[in-house]
Amino acid sequence: MIDRKKTLEQLEEVSHAVEPEKPSSMSWLYIFGAIVLIFGLTLLFQQLSGTTDGEVRPADIESLHAEVAELRDTISDLEARIEALEE
Repeated sequence: MIDRKKTLEQLEEVSHAVEPEKPSSMSWLYIFGAIVLIFGLTLLFQQLSGTTDGEVRPADIESLHAEVAELRDTISDLEARIEALEE
């Protein structure tokens, strides 16, 4: 009988050691807080940048057209130089 009691006590100790610990509610609170902080910072940076929904401003389009025209002029100048060197 004594051996049986010791064996049962040892089994209880082993079973308590094997059971995984449940995460405390405080750790879930930290995880939730971190997620809220990340989304809050993302929203803040979007507000500070001024473009929240991927909108394209007309001034941006006009400047892009000007850059494309400038690059086309540069290409035509380079083509003219290449032709001059080939002759």
